[in-house]
Amino acid sequence: MLKITLLTVGTIKESYLSLGIQEFEKRLKSFVQLQIVEVKESTHQQPTLALREEGRALFKALPKEAYVIVFAIEGKTISSEGIAEALETIPHHHSHVVFIIGGSHGVDAALKKQAHALWSFSSLTFPHQLFRLMVLEQLYRGMSILAHHPYHK
Repeated sequence: MLKITLLTVGTIKESYLSLGIQEFEKRLKSFVQLQIVEVKESTHQQPTLALREEGRALFKALPKEAYVIVFAIEGKTISSEGIAEALETIPHHHSHVVFIIGGSHGVDAALKKQAHALWSFSSLTFPHQLFRLMVLEQLYRGMSILAHHPYHK
């Protein structure tokens, strides 16, 4: 079974987001081994220092030997079908995929350079807490596509 780690900056503060996240965690567990790892959001006021501090925390939490995908606005725009294709092909070479969601300032450039791929959902900017729910929903949609489940129409 594919292992997926969602490595994120910060905690979820809104209960409505927590409920949605819990729902998609539950749904995904029938397809993948899912783990969500949160690192502390920086309190630095300067974005550069905040990114650097969060980047160090993300690097430290990054599992070895994993295929790393960073979500970044400048990344390759990916469709639901593209996510499904990746979830089908990546396990041929890696048994563990890590998806990284940065904090309010994004993701440190050094981490982006080390990633296997940079993905973007669109050129829009989303709150990182909401984006966590969106990523889990899209992972579930991708797995549903592969399983020919009616969720994805």
